[in-house]
Amino acid sequence: MKKIKIILISIILFSFTNVDIAPNPIAAKGIYPYKECKIRMESETVMVDLSVDQSIVKCTFEMKNYGSETILDVGFPVMEFQYWAINGYQENDKSNFKICVDGKDLSENEIKAPIEADSLYKEYMKVYAIEKELSRKTDSVYNIYGVTKKKNGTLKFSKKTNATKMQEAISELYKWRNKQPYVSGDLVLAFDEQIGQGKYPWYVWNLKFKENEHKTITVSYKLPAGLSYGAEYRYFKYILNTGAGWYGDIGQADIILKLDKIDLGKVEKISPSGYSIDKKKNIIKWNFKNIEPTLNDDIYLQYFVRKEREAFNKRFKK
Repeated sequence: MKKIKIILISIILFSFTNVDIAPNPIAAKGIYPYKECKIRMESETVMVDLSVDQSIVKCTFEMKNYGSETILDVGFPVMEFQYWAINGYQENDKSNFKICVDGKDLSENEIKAPIEADSLYKEYMKVYAIEKELSRKTDSVYNIYGVTKKKNGTLKFSKKTNATKMQEAISELYKWRNKQPYVSGDLVLAFDEQIGQGKYPWYVWNLKFKENEHKTITVSYKLPAGLSYGAEYRYFKYILNTGAGWYGDIGQADIILKLDKIDLGKVEKISPSGYSIDKKKNIIKWNFKNIEPTLNDDIYLQYFVRKEREAFNKRFKK
């Protein structure tokens, strides 16, 4: 993750076809314990519907406590849900994924930032609240002076609009805004050091396990397809090694990728080895048993879109 100073008011929004910067790395991930425990991941099933532009992921974890009764926080690693976004907590993070424990959906209030990152989280949320307030007050000024904001962002003035007075009011608003906190470079760096580099989880939720208790946890989310620099290729990645933090090994891990309108002939890389392919159903599958996953076990599939590849080759004269 890039360590750069960012000021919200000067953010440049890049389109998905911009090839002069590298998009955020997109990777699907699982869950891990926030402290040492004797809870084993009996099985992990990852179902992925992979299309050219996105992946819909559903992870099912069967967990069993081999120790005494315990209460622990389960961690969720940081994930990117956009190609180009500010590094850090986003206001709508929790709406991007769904967590279910034994058939009960967790509410957004039950999913929290870890204690060590709570102050960071609150700083980000404060900035987003200020931005909302600025937007609300700006709309109020426009309403007072009979100005309509079009969908494309331009303003439509009525005959009664006093443009000078309106501009003065808007100017005062931005004077107020400039005295408030922004997503500063220091805040972004602090997030990267604590969350981005894996020192602490991105979000956690609390679980209680009785002795010998079994729980089923499902995590569902949707991600954009991974995109390389210059859109030379797209990819899907699942970080299997996240599960190595649980007690013992993982009894069984099944990773199932269903390719939707992705021609197997355009798939360039598949790893790790040991997978099977059902060409009729366009499914690639891995089945692991009693595995203690490492980086070498992470799932990776690389494919290309013909038009994007041709444009890349033309631009870089391959």
